[in-house]
Amino acid sequence: MTLRRFLSVSALLLFAAGVSFAQTAPPGVRAATGEPNPGGVISAIHAVPHDYVRGILEISGKSQKSAPNPPQWNIVARNAHNPADIRGFIIIHGQLSGEFPIQQSGLAALSALKPIIISRVRIDAIGIWYTAQQFASSRGTHLGPIDYTLEQQNPDPVWVVKCFSRHHHYLGTIHVLATTGAVISKNF
Repeated sequence: MTLRRFLSVSALLLFAAGVSFAQTAPPGVRAATGEPNPGGVISAIHAVPHDYVRGILEISGKSQKSAPNPPQWNIVARNAHNPADIRGFIIIHGQLSGEFPIQQSGLAALSALKPIIISRVRIDAIGIWYTAQQFASSRGTHLGPIDYTLEQQNPDPVWVVKCFSRHHHYLGTIHVLATTGAVISKNF
């Protein structure tokens, strides 16, 4: 075999291995490598008005059926220049769609929350969905809708994920580090 033929075959094998990995890698791995997730939480964060990004207190969303991304993310954030100004933003498909009211009774509890350290969020909804799907499978059922909540817990942001079956029966809750995807607790 000539050197030229050897290099061609080697390059082809490396390309095929890369394609194979891209097709079989868990979704969370793809998200961690920088592939965009247009309906994910990272794109939702980019839609929040600039004065509120450093003051994001909570992000929540409810997926439908067995889709990993919710159709809508709700983001509660504090204005960086006016801490008393706390607002709720509705993000749909990575675009700011509107605001939702914050109840007066909830303002005190929200004011006590620490902002999410957004730069530490590495695991998006797809990675969380993949983890939740593994837990549902371990219970012998198929994953249905998921209720996502991202909040800051010292020292890291944490996903609190309530999982439901396809028939909307509550399966349990998992807590996942948004930095690494490690499951830190589960109630299944």
